[in-house]
Amino acid sequence: LTLASAVFLGFHVTATSRLAGGRDMPVLTALQFVVCGLLGVALGALCEPTPTMEVLADPAVLGNLAYLVLLATCLALLLQNLGLARVSPSTGALLLSLESVFGVLFSVLLLGEALTGPMVAGFALIFAAVVLSEVFPLRGRRQQPEDIPAAAAAADALMGDNEAAGDLEEVLEGRN
Repeated sequence: LTLASAVFLGFHVTATSRLAGGRDMPVLTALQFVVCGLLGVALGALCEPTPTMEVLADPAVLGNLAYLVLLATCLALLLQNLGLARVSPSTGALLLSLESVFGVLFSVLLLGEALTGPMVAGFALIFAAVVLSEVFPLRGRRQQPEDIPAAAAAADALMGDNEAAGDLEEVLEGRN
């Protein structure tokens, strides 16, 4: 289940980073909530018992539910989507991987939880991985001649394509 969740999170981060630029993020986020809400209600109706009215009428339950829905979910996803729309998918994934680091940090600072060896090791490994991948990013594929308009047209012209020779002249004249 964790692996499947990680795969879907990867899809979400990549899709949001690549496709959300220039779009209205509050509208996109609201659409995400409508779709996920409908799917959640359908799945909940199949798998969970219906809550009683006593539980739903309890002010403590309603307060906690309002906090979880409005702040911990709606506001958090809106801010996440706004951020993902402004960074590359790889940077977005790296930043989101720090969620567990901040979870540990705030559980220790705010709730007084004790730090254990595995918590410190996990914190250090994740933090080091994020820092290393930002400081020493992997190089992408090397730029190919077809990636450069003048080089592609020059290669075609050398191969005897007269139309490409004209394209090369246009590209080179545009640079002057």
